[in-house]
Amino acid sequence: MKTALASYQGQMKTQDTQRLPIPVSLPKVARMLDISKRGVYRLIASGELPHPVKIGGCSKLFVHQIEDYLRRLEDKQTGREHPFMFDSR
Repeated sequence: MKTALASYQGQMKTQDTQRLPIPVSLPKVARMLDISKRGVYRLIASGELPHPVKIGGCSKLFVHQIEDYLRRLEDKQTGREHPFMFDSR
């Protein structure tokens, strides 16, 4: 069974196989991470996720930003610290 993140990854690719930035609404981000929408806002406020962009009045993050966050979590769990955090301003 494909996860929501995997299905988004496969949706759009350019001809030269570079990823296009795929926007995802914050409620979908919450479902992808299996946390509450408030939890997503906490991650943004703490700098673990970047500030969302507005597209058509809706706040969105890009799939690659969520993937980067998950990689940092995995690296932290396995002892490979990743120094990068987003500025929470």
